Amino acid sequence: MWEAVPVSRWLGRGARAKTFVFLLVSFFLVFLVFQYGVDEPINNSKTIQEWGKMVETSDKANSDKANLDKANLDKANSDKETVESGDGDGGEDESDKPSMNAFRSRLGFTSPCVEDDDEVDEFLSPVPSGTASEHVWRYSAKGLYWNKCDETFKKFEKYKKTLVLPPPSIKKEIKRVCKILKAKGRHTLCRIFEKTFPNTLETAVTMLHDGTAFVITGDIPLMWLRDSAAQVNPYIPLAKDDPYLQIIIEGVIRRDIKWIKMDPYGSSFRMFLDFDHAGKEELTDWDYRCGRTAYVAQHDYEMDSLTYFIKLSYDYWKSTGISAIFDEDWREAIVAILDTWDIEQNHNSKSQYTYPTLLKDKGSTTCDNKLLWVGMRPSDDSCKYHFLIPANMMAVTSLRQLNEIFTSFFPEDEIIYRTSK
Repeated sequence: MWEAVPVSRWLGRGARAKTFVFLLVSFFLVFLVFQYGVDEPINNSKTIQEWGKMVETSDKANSDKANLDKANLDKANSDKETVESGDGDGGEDESDKPSMNAFRSRLGFTSPCVEDDDEVDEFLSPVPSGTASEHVWRYSAKGLYWNKCDETFKKFEKYKKTLVLPPPSIKKEIKRVCKILKAKGRHTLCRIFEKTFPNTLETAVTMLHDGTAFVITGDIPLMWLRDSAAQVNPYIPLAKDDPYLQIIIEGVIRRDIKWIKMDPYGSSFRMFLDFDHAGKEELTDWDYRCGRTAYVAQHDYEMDSLTYFIKLSYDYWKSTGISAIFDEDWREAIVAILDTWDIEQNHNSKSQYTYPTLLKDKGSTTCDNKLLWVGMRPSDDSCKYHFLIPANMMAVTSLRQLNEIFTSFFPEDEIIYRTSK
């Protein structure tokens, strides 16, 4: 027979009591882990369900941020004619995006139908007093706007008044994809796709009067060559039958043409100096050292930025069959790219490029070996050895794409030789 023994007697003193307490606490902790922590991945990455909850609350977060920007509207002009978005169904109320309206109202505008580029105002705002003569050019807006009344611009003029962001084709694609996802029980993925797929068009794209498109990178109101090309790339498969997407993507290509011709070493650009409404009125000595101008925001040479422009042009042509983008201005941008690569292929002997974050402003010592010299990684970090292999691999692909384009449309152009040597 088992004899009833008081617990205190059974535990006794010393080690047995400590062991009992240890086991009791351990079982309690294990219970907590299984009750509350079993769904959390070990690597702390968020589950699909958690991302879904974040997406559902994103509108409120964006609204709160927009409220903080309302003060900018009071300071900016209320001229919303910079973008004629029309009254199509499904359009977003412009009052929900005060920061974008403030951005639009600050843009200078020159008619795209000016026949002589010399007639365009060179300075959209006065050069700050005290600016040294050797730096006055940094405020010049020469070449900032598109000024050709060609077929591409006429298409923009035709559709701009009824343009709604996002266009109906985007909403149709969302319905198509969500129908497939819901049939598989993936409702959370559907909600994520509904929020993310049109996000660039809803929050980042501004169509300008000259038919070009300014695309901010998202968290910073500047336009990066690489980012803008990548941001509109998912819409290319839908563009063949949608003239609204066509004028947007063609607008990005044409805006990038203007940026590249302005500074092929630049990575990000702006339409006015005080891009973040911080009250900046003039360039500083640090801006001069960094190679910046009123419109070149970053002069840090990221070579892959140029390849993304080529990729966007090529992918758009191959998907839609539209070749009108390959005009003389596009060709001039390509020449600027190839000239830059020819220089940076012989960096030590030919290049005058400097940047203050590089070692001694010029970067570490290298030897000319036919690879393309690169200043910065896509992360904005300075390269240590400067022959960034992924960027060089992208350049090889870009040259092949250029060769195909020029062989198809400019068979007698000497650029064919430059893309194949």
